[in-house]
Amino acid sequence: MQVTNKYLKLISILIIMLINISLYQWTLKQPLMGDALMHVVDDTQLHKPLDFARIFYLTKNPDYQENNRIQVMNRPIFNELIITFEKKIFSNNLVNMRYITLAVHIVNAVLIFSFINLLYRNIKTALFGSLFFSLNNAYFYGLYEFGLSFSIWLTLFTIISFIFLIKYIRTSSLKYLFLLYFSFFLAIFTKESALTLPFALIVFAIFIIMNAESRFQGIHRVLKALKDKKVWFISLGLILILSLNLFLRYKKLGSILDVHAGIGADVTLFQTFAKILGYFLLAFNLPLNIIPGYMAISIQYYYIPIAIIIILFFGYFFINICKNMIKKNISTYVGLIIFIILLIPIFKVSRNSPYYLDLPLIGIIICVCGLVNFQNISIINKKILYFMLPFILINNLYFQYISTSKDVVWLTKGEKEASQIIEALKALPRNELYEKNIYMLNSYFNQGTLWIFNHGRVGSFLFANLNIDLRKTQVFNLRQDFKKGSTLLDQYYELSENGQLNLKSQSISSVTGFVEIKEGQVSSTYTSISNDNELIEIKGRLKSNVDKNKLSPIQLEFERKESEIIKKTYSNYADGPTSINQEFSVYSLVPHNSSQVKLTIPDDLRNQFEALEVHQYKLIIDSNNIEDIGSRTSLINNPSFEKGVESWIGLKETQIIQNAHTGNYGAKVGPGTANSAFQTIAVKPEEDLVISAWAKSINNSNAVGRLQINWADQNGNFIEAYIKIFNVSEKYEYQLAVTKPPQNAEKALVYISPHDETSEIVYDDVNVYQK
Repeated sequence: MQVTNKYLKLISILIIMLINISLYQWTLKQPLMGDALMHVVDDTQLHKPLDFARIFYLTKNPDYQENNRIQVMNRPIFNELIITFEKKIFSNNLVNMRYITLAVHIVNAVLIFSFINLLYRNIKTALFGSLFFSLNNAYFYGLYEFGLSFSIWLTLFTIISFIFLIKYIRTSSLKYLFLLYFSFFLAIFTKESALTLPFALIVFAIFIIMNAESRFQGIHRVLKALKDKKVWFISLGLILILSLNLFLRYKKLGSILDVHAGIGADVTLFQTFAKILGYFLLAFNLPLNIIPGYMAISIQYYYIPIAIIIILFFGYFFINICKNMIKKNISTYVGLIIFIILLIPIFKVSRNSPYYLDLPLIGIIICVCGLVNFQNISIINKKILYFMLPFILINNLYFQYISTSKDVVWLTKGEKEASQIIEALKALPRNELYEKNIYMLNSYFNQGTLWIFNHGRVGSFLFANLNIDLRKTQVFNLRQDFKKGSTLLDQYYELSENGQLNLKSQSISSVTGFVEIKEGQVSSTYTSISNDNELIEIKGRLKSNVDKNKLSPIQLEFERKESEIIKKTYSNYADGPTSINQEFSVYSLVPHNSSQVKLTIPDDLRNQFEALEVHQYKLIIDSNNIEDIGSRTSLINNPSFEKGVESWIGLKETQIIQNAHTGNYGAKVGPGTANSAFQTIAVKPEEDLVISAWAKSINNSNAVGRLQINWADQNGNFIEAYIKIFNVSEKYEYQLAVTKPPQNAEKALVYISPHDETSEIVYDDVNVYQK
């Protein structure tokens, strides 16, 4: 019997692995986009033991320059540790990080098998539970959208916590108790949705002590279990770790329970019950419209026969669960209680998605496996329950089909366009220009999916999917006015003297290539005549054992024909100390109307270089139409609201809030178009006008905003209006419009406004330029 069980376990594990690989191997080739880009460009600096401790209570490492550190979440195990190490491992091809995610998911499925087998001591029940887990839609998005893979890691640490808890109670070994503490520590610092996990584990501990296979025999059994010293040891350690998490969360984010990243919501009784019912139905892969749809597929997208089968399947399960509750099957009660406890953190979140079910599903699995394992259930009922698995598989495949082929969620369209862009870039002719990793991308994609190609981190899409080293490339991440034939914008980051990263833009037409026109070695300074349409490359090789993170920045100065000086500084030579001569390169387009470029090397840098040289290239374009938007003077006064309401008509001091894209302040307008603000500027009627702004919504993923210009003649008489309408997410996104004033227009009233009566929108860095 022991040999038979051993082989049964091995065969079961092989089946589990094969099914998960077959279901999700296609995700390995998907591009990284959306939230994934936010993670892959995170530049958390970890060089010494203290740095590893700091990630738990600081949003920035004070000893190093960090430009793209994620600062709105307290998820140090995933954001700062796991992602950082994965990037180290797959530095040559970041897309391969997906292999680890799929591997962890397969491990989770095997661990569920071990967990249920340990709990109910039945291999068939354990296989059923593992397949129920593997075929559930709850983990689909954690695999499909790499940025959500924290869900897979959180599930790993949570399952391990349940396993160690069983082992500790059954063996009394302190080894398992401390392993339980450690795995819970990893879980709660992976994602804040594990905040209620200690209470679920305590309930589960009482369940194990009362005997998992018994019927409920009254409250006195619960009270007796509560007196067990093992429950007290478990509770004390878990509560202490929970308290530590809340304390460090406050130190890091300034609050204990606030939901960050713009997805917090007020908890109401109706929404609470709707979420409990909605996620209970989702646990059985039931498509629904009960909870607001965020990456949840409603029943209207399903083929009717499949929808009917799914509903019948759920109905059968539900009837059996009710029967077992009547028969006082304790595992049914405990599973549902754990489900609700682990769902509590989701009550305060404004959006809904299957991946929020990652932890609560464990409670449902305890419940349904207890149902399958219950001694009083008939043989025919067990066979019917096992026969339901093929229908779960069909639904899982259909869910994947809808999610990846129908544009019912933002991710689907984005993945398609991302794949097309990657193929277009790979097809570019390779020459000296492209060998230096300068990519000019001329592709037209939809405004609604634009953010997933950079997620606020310029160039991150190219970095993640084409392995372009952003430290060695002046990033060319191109945006447009979202229609063919529109102006092409090159956006890049520029580091100011005070260490702030400023977003700059240049419009370029029909780029065809560069030709090198000058090369020079540099000791302390380099000066040269410069013209429009030129590119400056600074190449260097640092001496060995140089800590590049503490070097002073290199400074470029461009002197313009109006006697204006534009300064650009570069200090991101590379990550970490150098052990051997390592080269670096930075690039800069010459600003419009520049007559001279000067490179200055600070005194402390002169002895740090083995070599330093400058290459000057001429940018060949089809038409002489290159404008440096970022460095020209905006026609808007107080564009970033750092001076409060100054120059803005309609704004009140209460609308200036500390929710900025850059600087400290942004301006909140709405709800309703009456709650808008405007400025009046002088314009030239024959010149194109470019209006740009950064905008985000407040707790509304369906908000709509608009940039509006009312044209007026010299006497202030209204002529006509130009309106650009755009969807607004809960994260800052760049908005751009190009228009031409009417012939007799001499004034423009520039409005920032919501477009409907419910949206509240925060604007920042509102600028207007005329070419």
